[in-house]
Amino acid sequence: MKSSKHFKVLFLVIAIIVSTSYFFQESKYLFQVLFFIFGIYLLILYVGVTRYRLNYFSKAIHSGKEKGLSLTFDDGPNPNFTNKVLDILKKHQVKATFFIIGKNIDGNEVILKRIIDEGHIVGNHSFSHVKFFNVISPKKIVEDIEKCDNSIEKVTNLKPLFFRTPFGLTSPKIAKALKKVDHVSVGWDFRSFDTMAKSETKLLYKLKSKASKSSILLLHDNNEITINVLDAFLNFCKKNGIKIVSLDKMIGLKPYKE
Repeated sequence: MKSSKHFKVLFLVIAIIVSTSYFFQESKYLFQVLFFIFGIYLLILYVGVTRYRLNYFSKAIHSGKEKGLSLTFDDGPNPNFTNKVLDILKKHQVKATFFIIGKNIDGNEVILKRIIDEGHIVGNHSFSHVKFFNVISPKKIVEDIEKCDNSIEKVTNLKPLFFRTPFGLTSPKIAKALKKVDHVSVGWDFRSFDTMAKSETKLLYKLKSKASKSSILLLHDNNEITINVLDAFLNFCKKNGIKIVSLDKMIGLKPYKE
């Protein structure tokens, strides 16, 4: 198995520090230089943690193999909005993938069943979706992912293969955990930032402008602004020949474990 970019960078940084310490041991600027090198390393780590698409710690799929666009929705099931998303998808006869937070299933089992019954895909988005998910121990990450799997399977009789890390943050701990739970990490090549959007007009413009250049779109089924623009966006896709492709077909993998 190939080593991650992280370990290659770490090895390089250590080599640079050792070399610098040896060749410049008499220099009065040695500690400033070492501090600068360490600062660059910390910056690289920050970028690696916060930029899911770089695959810095482990490999994730961020783009598709088919021409078209896959719709993915994070953070449901939501009692106020997920059904509305499903209504719009049904109207346009398109399929999407819902990355489910395990703790949100309780009380929303009917919504989860509806997602499956209407031909959509369910993925694992962790059970807890805690802010510092990427820094807890690999053991706890494994337990959290498996708890979400079990909650989904209890309702649907399906165990998801696809996993999306909370907040799009990664780390060596998540990479280690994913190897143990045997999930495929799935990101995106178009992040809409719909949860931060304040203007429906601007969000719709953003979606339209990038739709034909992207393959996996990240949306959320837990906020009103997404609901308000989704119908118009799907009309735009239809009029402009942008085919909506289910995620499994887009990346060429079955969505559930045998």
